[in-house]
Amino acid sequence: MRKSLDEIQELLDEFETELLKIRDIWRQIEIDNPDFEQVSEENWQEKHARMWLHGGSSVHDCNRLERWLFDSPTLTKTALIPAINVYLTWRQWLEKKGPLGAYYVDFNEFQVPKPEKEEVLIDFVILLARCVEDYGKGHRLEWRALKSFLGFIRDSFPVEEVAFIEQIFPKKMDVHFGKIVRVIPSEAYPIPEKTASEILTHLTQSV
Repeated sequence: MRKSLDEIQELLDEFETELLKIRDIWRQIEIDNPDFEQVSEENWQEKHARMWLHGGSSVHDCNRLERWLFDSPTLTKTALIPAINVYLTWRQWLEKKGPLGAYYVDFNEFQVPKPEKEEVLIDFVILLARCVEDYGKGHRLEWRALKSFLGFIRDSFPVEEVAFIEQIFPKKMDVHFGKIVRVIPSEAYPIPEKTASEILTHLTQSV
């Protein structure tokens, strides 16, 4: 047991030493390029926290792991299928369910804009998101229809094929100050990255 703890301590010491080396390089770049915002103290704090969360000191690896935060979602086969096919299948599904299964289906407001023939699914979903952020939820039945459409897509395809939707329309969502936001229950309050990193560093010091 003692040997295992010694090995863990050695690994943590090496990790902290690597972070200090990177910090020195970061500071030197900041001194040489005072107007380069990417090496500011604030950005270093963010990078340092993420290195702790990723458990790695390689800036390259850290950037690669963070790509999903900034880049466009990976395009799956489902993301590139014609949106009109999915839309029409959803409408047929609603009609089969009938008023008892989809109570609002017969109301005029229970609508999602019909996609153009050439639109692929991901482009159509992004267009819907822009409409929501530009004009709000609209009529309450329009909002219900949008959620029904998105729910139908999630239920009709494998989760990995429609994961891109989660980055555009979170499953539990709302519109706040013109932005689509994820709704997080009060009992699952998110911990900021910096706080999570501080917990890890204090734990390391204790070890």
